[in-house]
Amino acid sequence: MDELISNNLKHKAATGIIWKFLDQGGRQLLQFISLIYIARILLPDDYGLIGLMTIFIGISMAFIDSGFRAALIQKGTGVTQNDYNTVFYFNIGVSIVFYLLIFWGAPYISEFYNEPRLTLIARVLGLNLILSAMGMIHLVIFEKRINFKTITKLNFISIFISIVIGIGMAANGFGVWALVSMPLSENLIRTLLLWIINKWRPNLSFSIQSFKELYSVGSKLLFVGILTLVNQNFIPIVIGKLFTISDVGFFTQAQRFQGKITEFISTPIQGVTLSVQSIIKDDFPRLKNAVRTNVKITALFSFPAILGFMIIGEPFIKIFLTEKWMPSLFYLHMISLAALFLVLRGATSSYVFPIGKINFMVRMTIFSNVVFLAFLGAAILFHLSLKILVASTVLHELIVFVVYFYFSRPFIGYKFREVFMDVLPATGFSIIMGILVYLIQIQFGINLLIFFIQIFVGAIAYLLLNYLFNKKMFNEILSFGMSLVWKNKN
Repeated sequence: MDELISNNLKHKAATGIIWKFLDQGGRQLLQFISLIYIARILLPDDYGLIGLMTIFIGISMAFIDSGFRAALIQKGTGVTQNDYNTVFYFNIGVSIVFYLLIFWGAPYISEFYNEPRLTLIARVLGLNLILSAMGMIHLVIFEKRINFKTITKLNFISIFISIVIGIGMAANGFGVWALVSMPLSENLIRTLLLWIINKWRPNLSFSIQSFKELYSVGSKLLFVGILTLVNQNFIPIVIGKLFTISDVGFFTQAQRFQGKITEFISTPIQGVTLSVQSIIKDDFPRLKNAVRTNVKITALFSFPAILGFMIIGEPFIKIFLTEKWMPSLFYLHMISLAALFLVLRGATSSYVFPIGKINFMVRMTIFSNVVFLAFLGAAILFHLSLKILVASTVLHELIVFVVYFYFSRPFIGYKFREVFMDVLPATGFSIIMGILVYLIQIQFGINLLIFFIQIFVGAIAYLLLNYLFNKKMFNEILSFGMSLVWKNKN
Protein backbone atom coordinates (compact mmCIF):
# COMPACT_ATOMS: atom_id res chain seq x y z
CA MET A 1 0.00 0.00 0.00
CA ASP A 2 1.12 3.55 0.59
CA GLU A 3 4.70 3.25 1.90
CA LEU A 4 4.63 6.79 3.25
CA ILE A 5 1.93 5.93 5.78
CA SER A 6 3.35 4.60 9.02
CA ASN A 7 3.05 0.87 9.61
CA ASN A 8 0.96 1.46 12.71
CA LEU A 9 -1.50 3.75 10.95
CA LYS A 10 -1.61 1.43 7.96
CA HIS A 11 -2.31 -1.53 10.21
CA LYS A 12 -5.07 0.31 12.06
CA ALA A 13 -6.59 1.49 8.79
CA ALA A 14 -6.51 -1.97 7.23
CA THR A 15 -7.90 -3.55 10.39
CA GLY A 16 -10.64 -0.93 10.40
CA ILE A 17 -11.49 -1.62 6.77
CA ILE A 18 -11.63 -5.37 7.38
CA TRP A 19 -13.97 -4.95 10.33
CA LYS A 20 -16.04 -2.43 8.39
CA PHE A 21 -16.29 -4.95 5.55
CA LEU A 22 -17.38 -7.61 8.02
CA ASP A 23 -19.85 -5.14 9.49
CA GLN A 24 -21.26 -4.13 6.13
CA GLY A 25 -21.02 -7.66 4.76
CA GLY A 26 -22.92 -9.20 7.65
CA ARG A 27 -25.41 -6.36 7.76
CA GLN A 28 -26.06 -6.23 4.03
CA LEU A 29 -26.24 -10.03 3.70
CA LEU A 30 -28.78 -10.31 6.50
CA GLN A 31 -30.80 -7.37 5.18
CA PHE A 32 -30.52 -8.67 1.62
CA ILE A 33 -31.95 -12.05 2.59
CA SER A 34 -34.69 -10.47 4.67
CA LEU A 35 -35.60 -8.05 1.87
CA ILE A 36 -35.93 -10.96 -0.55
CA TYR A 37 -38.16 -12.91 1.82
CA ILE A 38 -40.32 -9.96 2.81
CA ALA A 39 -40.60 -8.66 -0.78
CA ARG A 40 -42.14 -11.99 -1.81
CA ILE A 41 -44.87 -11.47 0.81
CA LEU A 42 -45.55 -7.73 0.75
CA LEU A 43 -46.80 -5.54 -2.07
CA PRO A 44 -45.04 -2.68 -3.91
CA ASP A 45 -47.49 -0.29 -2.21
CA ASP A 46 -46.10 -1.27 1.21
CA TYR A 47 -42.58 -0.31 0.14
CA GLY A 48 -43.93 2.82 -1.49
CA LEU A 49 -45.40 4.02 1.81
CA ILE A 50 -42.02 3.67 3.53
CA GLY A 51 -40.28 5.29 0.56
CA LEU A 52 -42.47 8.38 0.88
CA MET A 53 -41.27 8.90 4.45
CA THR A 54 -37.56 8.50 3.71
CA ILE A 55 -36.84 12.14 2.95
CA PHE A 56 -38.68 13.44 6.03
CA ILE A 57 -36.81 11.10 8.37
CA GLY A 58 -33.53 11.75 6.53
CA ILE A 59 -33.74 15.54 6.76
CA SER A 60 -34.68 15.30 10.43
CA MET A 61 -31.64 13.10 11.08
CA ALA A 62 -29.43 15.61 9.26
CA PHE A 63 -30.59 18.40 11.59
CA ILE A 64 -30.08 16.19 14.63
CA ASP A 65 -26.52 15.40 13.57
CA SER A 66 -25.90 18.95 12.24
CA GLY A 67 -22.46 17.86 11.05
CA PHE A 68 -21.27 17.44 14.65
CA ARG A 69 -20.39 13.78 14.16
CA ALA A 70 -17.94 14.52 11.35
CA ALA A 71 -16.70 17.65 13.16
CA LEU A 72 -15.82 15.56 16.24
CA ILE A 73 -13.90 13.08 14.09
CA GLN A 74 -12.09 15.83 12.17
CA LYS A 75 -11.04 17.52 15.41
CA GLY A 76 -8.75 14.56 16.07
CA THR A 77 -7.27 14.07 19.53
CA GLY A 78 -8.33 17.48 20.82
CA VAL A 79 -11.91 16.46 21.63
CA THR A 80 -12.90 17.08 25.26
CA GLN A 81 -15.62 15.83 27.58
CA ASN A 82 -17.31 19.21 27.16
CA ASP A 83 -17.42 18.64 23.40
CA TYR A 84 -19.10 15.28 23.82
CA ASN A 85 -21.57 16.59 26.42
CA THR A 86 -22.53 19.55 24.28
CA VAL A 87 -23.18 17.50 21.16
CA PHE A 88 -25.05 14.83 23.13
CA TYR A 89 -27.54 17.26 24.67
CA PHE A 90 -27.92 19.12 21.39
CA ASN A 91 -28.69 15.85 19.57
CA ILE A 92 -31.29 14.81 22.14
CA GLY A 93 -32.99 18.21 22.18
CA VAL A 94 -33.19 18.53 18.41
CA SER A 95 -34.40 14.93 18.01
CA ILE A 96 -37.33 15.61 20.35
CA VAL A 97 -38.21 18.81 18.49
CA PHE A 98 -38.20 17.09 15.11
CA TYR A 99 -40.17 14.13 16.39
CA LEU A 100 -42.85 16.52 17.61
CA LEU A 101 -42.85 18.21 14.20
CA ILE A 102 -43.31 14.86 12.44
CA PHE A 103 -46.00 13.86 14.93
CA TRP A 104 -47.86 17.13 14.29
CA GLY A 105 -47.28 17.12 10.53
CA ALA A 106 -48.13 13.46 9.90
CA PRO A 107 -51.80 14.14 9.00
CA TYR A 108 -50.72 16.77 6.47
CA ILE A 109 -48.25 14.35 4.87
CA SER A 110 -51.07 11.81 4.60
CA GLU A 111 -53.36 14.39 3.05
CA PHE A 112 -50.68 15.45 0.54
CA TYR A 113 -50.37 11.90 -0.76
CA ASN A 114 -54.00 10.97 -0.10
CA GLU A 115 -52.77 8.03 2.00
CA PRO A 116 -54.43 7.91 5.47
CA ARG A 117 -52.11 5.09 6.62
CA LEU A 118 -49.13 7.45 6.54
CA THR A 119 -50.23 9.30 9.69
CA LEU A 120 -49.54 6.47 12.12
CA ILE A 121 -46.60 5.16 10.07
CA ALA A 122 -44.89 8.56 10.23
CA ARG A 123 -45.45 8.90 13.97
CA VAL A 124 -43.99 5.47 14.72
CA LEU A 125 -41.05 5.78 12.30
CA GLY A 126 -40.24 9.16 13.84
CA LEU A 127 -39.23 7.46 17.10
CA ASN A 128 -36.05 6.40 15.29
CA LEU A 129 -34.87 10.01 15.56
CA ILE A 130 -34.69 9.96 19.36
CA LEU A 131 -33.23 6.45 19.52
CA SER A 132 -30.46 7.29 17.04
CA ALA A 133 -29.60 10.53 18.81
CA MET A 134 -29.14 8.77 22.14
CA GLY A 135 -26.36 6.54 20.80
CA MET A 136 -24.61 8.91 18.41
CA ILE A 137 -21.78 10.03 20.74
CA HIS A 138 -21.02 6.48 21.85
CA LEU A 139 -20.69 5.53 18.18
CA VAL A 140 -18.42 8.50 17.42
CA ILE A 141 -16.07 7.51 20.25
CA PHE A 142 -15.61 4.04 18.76
CA GLU A 143 -15.09 5.53 15.28
CA LYS A 144 -12.44 7.97 16.52
CA ARG A 145 -10.54 5.05 18.01
CA ILE A 146 -10.93 3.18 14.69
CA ASN A 147 -12.56 0.48 16.82
CA PHE A 148 -14.84 -0.90 14.12
CA LYS A 149 -14.62 -4.41 15.58
CA THR A 150 -16.97 -3.46 18.41
CA ILE A 151 -19.28 -1.56 16.06
CA THR A 152 -19.47 -4.64 13.83
CA LYS A 153 -20.55 -6.87 16.70
CA LEU A 154 -23.18 -4.39 17.90
CA ASN A 155 -24.60 -3.92 14.43
CA PHE A 156 -24.77 -7.65 13.76
CA ILE A 157 -26.70 -8.35 16.95
CA SER A 158 -29.15 -5.47 16.50
CA ILE A 159 -29.77 -6.16 12.82
CA PHE A 160 -30.21 -9.90 13.33
CA ILE A 161 -32.86 -9.39 16.01
CA SER A 162 -34.65 -6.70 13.97
CA ILE A 163 -34.76 -9.00 10.92
CA VAL A 164 -36.24 -11.84 12.96
CA ILE A 165 -38.93 -9.42 14.16
CA GLY A 166 -39.58 -8.09 10.64
CA ILE A 167 -39.82 -11.52 9.02
CA GLY A 168 -42.07 -12.77 11.80
CA MET A 169 -44.43 -9.83 11.37
CA ALA A 170 -44.47 -10.15 7.57
CA ALA A 171 -45.21 -13.87 7.77
CA ASN A 172 -48.08 -13.22 10.18
CA GLY A 173 -49.85 -10.67 8.00
CA PHE A 174 -48.75 -7.34 9.52
CA GLY A 175 -48.01 -5.90 6.07
CA VAL A 176 -46.23 -2.55 6.01
CA TRP A 177 -45.69 -2.70 9.78
CA ALA A 178 -43.08 -5.39 9.22
CA LEU A 179 -41.04 -2.73 7.40
CA VAL A 180 -41.69 -0.17 10.13
CA SER A 181 -40.62 -2.53 12.91
CA MET A 182 -37.19 -3.34 11.49
CA PRO A 183 -35.41 0.06 11.74
CA LEU A 184 -37.20 0.80 15.00
CA SER A 185 -36.10 -2.40 16.74
CA GLU A 186 -32.61 -2.16 15.21
CA ASN A 187 -32.04 1.36 16.56
CA LEU A 188 -33.47 0.47 19.97
CA ILE A 189 -31.24 -2.58 20.42
CA ARG A 190 -28.10 -0.88 19.05
CA THR A 191 -28.54 2.11 21.34
CA LEU A 192 -29.03 -0.11 24.39
CA LEU A 193 -25.89 -2.11 23.53
CA LEU A 194 -23.86 1.06 22.94
CA TRP A 195 -24.76 2.32 26.41
CA ILE A 196 -23.92 -1.04 27.97
CA ILE A 197 -20.53 -1.53 26.26
CA ASN A 198 -19.28 2.05 25.96
CA LYS A 199 -18.77 3.43 29.46
CA TRP A 200 -18.90 7.08 28.40
CA ARG A 201 -21.62 8.97 30.23
CA PRO A 202 -22.66 12.62 29.86
CA ASN A 203 -22.42 14.94 32.82
CA LEU A 204 -24.49 18.03 33.47
CA SER A 205 -22.51 20.49 31.37
CA PHE A 206 -23.11 22.30 28.11
CA SER A 207 -20.36 24.48 26.63
CA ILE A 208 -21.35 27.39 24.42
CA GLN A 209 -17.72 27.67 23.32
CA SER A 210 -17.61 24.01 22.24
CA PHE A 211 -20.93 24.41 20.47
CA LYS A 212 -19.73 27.44 18.50
CA GLU A 213 -16.44 25.78 17.59
CA LEU A 214 -18.00 22.55 16.38
CA TYR A 215 -20.99 24.26 14.77
CA SER A 216 -18.68 26.46 12.69
CA VAL A 217 -17.70 23.26 10.90
CA GLY A 218 -20.91 21.31 11.40
CA SER A 219 -23.30 23.96 10.10
CA LYS A 220 -21.76 23.82 6.66
CA LEU A 221 -21.88 20.04 6.70
CA LEU A 222 -25.52 20.27 7.75
CA PHE A 223 -26.27 22.39 4.70
CA VAL A 224 -24.39 19.95 2.48
CA GLY A 225 -26.15 17.00 4.09
CA ILE A 226 -29.64 18.41 3.62
CA LEU A 227 -29.02 19.28 -0.02
CA THR A 228 -27.59 15.81 -0.61
CA LEU A 229 -30.61 14.18 1.02
CA VAL A 230 -32.99 16.23 -1.09
CA ASN A 231 -30.99 15.30 -4.16
CA GLN A 232 -31.06 11.58 -3.35
CA ASN A 233 -34.63 11.29 -2.04
CA PHE A 234 -36.68 13.88 -3.90
CA ILE A 235 -37.53 11.57 -6.79
CA PRO A 236 -39.79 9.32 -4.64
CA ILE A 237 -41.72 12.44 -3.56
CA VAL A 238 -42.27 13.42 -7.20
CA ILE A 239 -43.17 9.86 -8.16
CA GLY A 240 -45.64 9.62 -5.29
CA LYS A 241 -47.36 12.83 -6.35
CA LEU A 242 -47.32 12.47 -10.14
CA PHE A 243 -47.51 8.71 -10.54
CA THR A 244 -48.58 5.92 -8.15
CA ILE A 245 -47.56 4.52 -4.77
CA SER A 246 -46.67 1.28 -6.57
CA ASP A 247 -44.23 3.21 -8.78
CA VAL A 248 -42.61 4.56 -5.62
CA GLY A 249 -42.33 0.98 -4.39
CA PHE A 250 -40.69 -0.24 -7.61
CA PHE A 251 -38.21 2.63 -7.61
CA THR A 252 -37.30 2.48 -3.92
CA GLN A 253 -36.94 -1.31 -4.05
CA ALA A 254 -34.44 -1.01 -6.91
CA GLN A 255 -32.71 1.79 -5.00
CA ARG A 256 -32.64 -0.31 -1.83
CA PHE A 257 -31.14 -3.44 -3.40
CA GLN A 258 -28.56 -1.54 -5.42
CA GLY A 259 -27.72 0.48 -2.33
CA LYS A 260 -26.94 -2.72 -0.42
CA ILE A 261 -24.34 -3.64 -3.03
CA THR A 262 -22.73 -0.19 -3.06
CA GLU A 263 -22.77 0.24 0.70
CA PHE A 264 -21.17 -3.16 1.23
CA ILE A 265 -18.08 -2.06 -0.71
CA SER A 266 -17.73 1.71 -0.48
CA THR A 267 -19.00 2.45 3.03
CA PRO A 268 -16.30 0.47 4.90
CA ILE A 269 -13.54 2.06 2.83
CA GLN A 270 -14.86 5.61 3.08
CA GLY A 271 -15.66 5.25 6.78
CA VAL A 272 -12.06 4.37 7.64
CA THR A 273 -10.69 6.82 5.06
CA LEU A 274 -12.14 9.82 6.93
CA SER A 275 -10.42 8.81 10.16
CA VAL A 276 -7.07 8.09 8.47
CA GLN A 277 -6.99 11.13 6.18
CA SER A 278 -7.85 13.39 9.11
CA ILE A 279 -4.57 12.24 10.69
CA ILE A 280 -2.35 12.91 7.63
CA LYS A 281 -4.28 15.91 6.27
CA ASP A 282 -1.33 18.32 6.63
CA ASP A 283 1.10 16.20 4.57
CA PHE A 284 -0.19 16.61 1.01
CA PRO A 285 2.20 14.12 -0.70
CA ARG A 286 1.18 11.41 1.77
CA LEU A 287 -2.45 12.45 1.43
CA LYS A 288 -2.38 12.25 -2.36
CA ASN A 289 -0.85 8.77 -2.28
CA ALA A 290 -3.48 7.71 0.25
CA VAL A 291 -6.27 9.13 -1.96
CA ARG A 292 -4.96 7.32 -5.05
CA THR A 293 -4.78 4.07 -3.10
CA ASN A 294 -8.33 4.68 -1.92
CA VAL A 295 -9.54 5.25 -5.50
CA LYS A 296 -7.82 2.10 -6.77
CA ILE A 297 -9.24 -0.08 -4.00
CA THR A 298 -12.72 1.44 -4.28
CA ALA A 299 -12.82 0.88 -8.05
CA LEU A 300 -11.30 -2.60 -7.74
CA PHE A 301 -14.09 -3.80 -5.47
CA SER A 302 -17.03 -1.50 -6.30
CA PHE A 303 -17.07 -1.56 -10.09
CA PRO A 304 -17.43 -5.35 -10.56
CA ALA A 305 -20.03 -5.53 -7.79
CA ILE A 306 -22.15 -2.71 -9.26
CA LEU A 307 -21.87 -3.81 -12.90
CA GLY A 308 -22.21 -7.48 -11.98
CA PHE A 309 -25.44 -6.93 -10.07
CA MET A 310 -26.72 -4.78 -12.92
CA ILE A 311 -26.15 -7.67 -15.36
CA ILE A 312 -27.77 -10.35 -13.17
CA GLY A 313 -30.61 -8.02 -12.15
CA GLU A 314 -33.22 -9.73 -14.34
CA PRO A 315 -32.61 -13.28 -13.08
CA PHE A 316 -32.29 -11.97 -9.52
CA ILE A 317 -35.73 -10.32 -9.65
CA LYS A 318 -37.45 -13.20 -11.45
CA ILE A 319 -35.98 -15.93 -9.23
CA PHE A 320 -36.00 -14.29 -5.81
CA LEU A 321 -38.55 -11.44 -5.88
CA THR A 322 -41.03 -12.91 -8.42
CA GLU A 323 -42.43 -11.36 -11.58
CA LYS A 324 -44.47 -8.74 -9.71
CA TRP A 325 -41.23 -6.77 -9.15
CA MET A 326 -40.02 -6.78 -12.78
CA PRO A 327 -40.91 -3.07 -13.29
CA SER A 328 -37.99 -2.40 -10.91
CA LEU A 329 -35.45 -3.75 -13.43
CA PHE A 330 -35.09 -0.59 -15.53
CA TYR A 331 -34.69 1.53 -12.41
CA LEU A 332 -32.06 -0.90 -11.11
CA HIS A 333 -30.05 -0.50 -14.32
CA MET A 334 -30.16 3.30 -14.24
CA ILE A 335 -29.42 3.55 -10.52
CA SER A 336 -26.45 1.20 -10.98
CA LEU A 337 -24.93 3.32 -13.74
CA ALA A 338 -25.39 6.45 -11.64
CA ALA A 339 -23.82 4.66 -8.66
CA LEU A 340 -20.56 4.16 -10.59
CA PHE A 341 -20.03 7.92 -10.87
CA LEU A 342 -21.28 8.52 -7.33
CA VAL A 343 -18.81 6.03 -5.85
CA LEU A 344 -15.98 7.42 -7.97
CA ARG A 345 -16.77 10.98 -6.87
CA GLY A 346 -16.75 9.90 -3.25
CA ALA A 347 -13.36 8.21 -3.58
CA THR A 348 -11.63 10.95 -5.58
CA SER A 349 -12.86 13.71 -3.26
CA SER A 350 -12.56 11.86 0.05
CA TYR A 351 -9.84 14.26 1.22
CA VAL A 352 -11.83 17.48 0.70
CA PHE A 353 -13.44 17.44 4.14
CA PRO A 354 -10.34 16.35 6.12
CA ILE A 355 -8.31 19.27 4.70
CA GLY A 356 -11.06 21.71 5.67
CA LYS A 357 -12.39 22.71 2.22
CA ILE A 358 -15.94 22.86 3.52
CA ASN A 359 -16.94 25.97 1.55
CA PHE A 360 -15.96 24.13 -1.61
CA MET A 361 -18.18 21.21 -0.58
CA VAL A 362 -21.07 23.61 -0.07
CA ARG A 363 -20.63 25.19 -3.51
CA MET A 364 -20.38 21.83 -5.25
CA THR A 365 -23.43 20.49 -3.41
CA ILE A 366 -25.42 23.56 -4.48
CA PHE A 367 -24.26 22.99 -8.06
CA SER A 368 -25.31 19.33 -7.85
CA ASN A 369 -28.78 20.28 -6.68
CA VAL A 370 -29.17 22.96 -9.35
CA VAL A 371 -28.36 20.40 -12.05
CA PHE A 372 -30.69 17.85 -10.44
CA LEU A 373 -33.57 20.32 -10.18
CA ALA A 374 -33.01 21.39 -13.79
CA PHE A 375 -33.41 17.79 -14.97
CA LEU A 376 -36.38 17.28 -12.66
CA GLY A 377 -38.05 20.52 -13.77
CA ALA A 378 -37.61 19.63 -17.43
CA ALA A 379 -39.14 16.20 -16.85
CA ILE A 380 -42.18 17.72 -15.13
CA LEU A 381 -42.54 20.64 -17.57
CA PHE A 382 -42.44 18.46 -20.67
CA HIS A 383 -44.45 15.62 -19.09
CA LEU A 384 -41.63 13.14 -19.63
CA SER A 385 -42.06 9.54 -18.59
CA LEU A 386 -40.88 8.17 -15.28
CA LYS A 387 -38.21 6.13 -17.07
CA ILE A 388 -36.70 9.25 -18.64
CA LEU A 389 -36.77 11.01 -15.27
CA VAL A 390 -34.87 8.16 -13.60
CA ALA A 391 -32.46 7.82 -16.55
CA SER A 392 -31.51 11.49 -16.19
CA THR A 393 -29.88 10.66 -12.84
CA VAL A 394 -27.04 8.97 -14.75
CA LEU A 395 -26.25 12.13 -16.70
CA HIS A 396 -26.62 14.18 -13.52
CA GLU A 397 -24.05 12.08 -11.63
CA LEU A 398 -21.63 12.19 -14.57
CA ILE A 399 -21.82 15.99 -14.84
CA VAL A 400 -21.39 16.48 -11.10
CA PHE A 401 -18.40 14.12 -10.95
CA VAL A 402 -16.59 15.88 -13.79
CA VAL A 403 -17.20 19.39 -12.40
CA TYR A 404 -16.43 18.36 -8.80
CA PHE A 405 -13.15 16.76 -9.77
CA TYR A 406 -12.12 19.56 -12.15
CA PHE A 407 -12.35 22.25 -9.48
CA SER A 408 -10.83 20.11 -6.70
CA ARG A 409 -7.71 19.17 -8.69
CA PRO A 410 -5.47 21.99 -7.39
CA PHE A 411 -5.91 20.97 -3.74
CA ILE A 412 -3.51 18.00 -3.89
CA GLY A 413 -2.59 17.92 -7.58
CA TYR A 414 -4.68 14.87 -8.48
CA LYS A 415 -5.10 14.89 -12.27
CA PHE A 416 -7.70 13.44 -14.63
CA ARG A 417 -5.02 11.33 -16.29
CA GLU A 418 -4.07 9.84 -12.94
CA VAL A 419 -7.69 9.04 -12.11
CA PHE A 420 -8.11 7.43 -15.52
CA MET A 421 -5.07 5.22 -14.98
CA ASP A 422 -6.14 4.39 -11.42
CA VAL A 423 -9.59 3.12 -12.44
CA LEU A 424 -8.78 1.73 -15.90
CA PRO A 425 -7.96 -1.85 -14.80
CA ALA A 426 -11.09 -2.19 -12.66
CA THR A 427 -13.29 -0.63 -15.37
CA GLY A 428 -11.97 -2.78 -18.20
CA PHE A 429 -12.01 -6.03 -16.25
CA SER A 430 -15.53 -5.33 -14.94
CA ILE A 431 -16.84 -4.78 -18.47
CA ILE A 432 -15.24 -8.01 -19.70
CA MET A 433 -16.66 -9.85 -16.70
CA GLY A 434 -20.11 -8.38 -17.34
CA ILE A 435 -20.11 -9.43 -21.00
CA LEU A 436 -19.11 -12.97 -20.05
CA VAL A 437 -21.84 -13.21 -17.40
CA TYR A 438 -24.47 -11.89 -19.81
CA LEU A 439 -23.44 -14.35 -22.54
CA ILE A 440 -24.04 -17.21 -20.10
CA GLN A 441 -27.57 -15.90 -19.51
CA ILE A 442 -28.27 -15.60 -23.24
CA GLN A 443 -26.96 -19.09 -23.91
CA PHE A 444 -28.52 -20.99 -21.01
CA GLY A 445 -31.50 -18.88 -19.93
CA ILE A 446 -32.63 -18.01 -16.42
CA ASN A 447 -32.83 -20.44 -13.52
CA LEU A 448 -31.36 -20.77 -10.04
CA LEU A 449 -28.41 -22.96 -11.05
CA ILE A 450 -27.42 -20.70 -13.95
CA PHE A 451 -27.71 -17.68 -11.64
CA PHE A 452 -25.09 -19.05 -9.26
CA ILE A 453 -22.92 -20.21 -12.17
CA GLN A 454 -22.98 -16.64 -13.51
CA ILE A 455 -21.77 -15.30 -10.16
CA PHE A 456 -19.06 -17.97 -9.85
CA VAL A 457 -17.76 -17.56 -13.41
CA GLY A 458 -17.85 -13.76 -13.14
CA ALA A 459 -15.89 -13.76 -9.88
CA ILE A 460 -13.25 -16.20 -11.19
CA ALA A 461 -12.88 -14.26 -14.46
CA TYR A 462 -12.43 -10.95 -12.62
CA LEU A 463 -9.87 -12.40 -10.20
CA LEU A 464 -7.96 -14.04 -13.04
CA LEU A 465 -7.86 -10.82 -15.08
CA ASN A 466 -6.47 -8.93 -12.10
CA TYR A 467 -3.93 -11.66 -11.39
CA LEU A 468 -2.69 -11.63 -14.98
CA PHE A 469 -2.84 -7.94 -15.87
CA ASN A 470 -3.02 -6.03 -12.58
CA LYS A 471 -0.60 -8.21 -10.66
CA LYS A 472 1.04 -5.47 -8.58
CA MET A 473 -2.20 -4.29 -6.98
CA PHE A 474 -3.51 -7.84 -6.71
CA ASN A 475 -0.40 -9.05 -4.90
CA GLU A 476 -0.26 -5.98 -2.64
CA ILE A 477 -3.81 -6.52 -1.42
CA LEU A 478 -3.33 -10.29 -1.07
CA SER A 479 0.00 -10.10 0.77
CA PHE A 480 -1.10 -7.25 2.99
CA GLY A 481 -4.30 -9.05 3.92
CA MET A 482 -2.41 -12.25 4.72
CA SER A 483 0.17 -10.40 6.81
CA LEU A 484 -2.61 -8.63 8.68
CA VAL A 485 -4.32 -11.93 9.48
CA TRP A 486 -0.99 -13.42 10.59
CA LYS A 487 -0.25 -10.41 12.78
CA ASN A 488 -3.68 -10.59 14.41
CA LYS A 489 -3.21 -14.30 15.14
CA ASN A 490 0.05 -13.56 16.90
